[in-house]
Amino acid sequence: LDGIGNGTLVLNLRVLAGIYLGEITRWNDTAIASLNPGLSLPRQVIRPVVYSQRYTATGVLCQSLSLVAPNWNSTVVPPMSNLAVFPIDNSTTTLHATNAAQSLSTIAATDGSIGFVLNVDALNQSFKQAQLRYNTSVVSANAVSATAALTYWTPTFRQLTEPVLSLVNAQSSAAW
Repeated sequence: LDGIGNGTLVLNLRVLAGIYLGEITRWNDTAIASLNPGLSLPRQVIRPVVYSQRYTATGVLCQSLSLVAPNWNSTVVPPMSNLAVFPIDNSTTTLHATNAAQSLSTIAATDGSIGFVLNVDALNQSFKQAQLRYNTSVVSANAVSATAALTYWTPTFRQLTEPVLSLVNAQSSAAW
């Protein structure tokens, strides 16, 4: 977003779920504005970038958002898959990428876009990143928050389509 510095915007999982469920469609939505007092948010349409092919980050995103959005599991098909179909998939504002490289280039070329990519890719592309609010803590994606997530990780096992280590919902105020 123009005029919004890296790490300035704060989002939470409920807002992200709202964006990917098609319930939050503009950057100045009250749900986003309430997390960012004093920040001048544009009345710009949010342009979500989603994957049309299997991607590990999609599964992690879906797993995270299913924890905070009661209607996630009944709306996203399948609800915790690496190849999910989002309710926004047919929206004219949604952009589709077939792989990580295309996702990165689409996000970079589209003003107002939001996407979910691996942190290493975001850093390599010099993308602006939002911070996440968990309860009362605001956390940035970095080595410290990843270490905190790993330190407080409680393993849960489920059948996966590919091997991943998911640190979703680590019980630490410093975890991303």
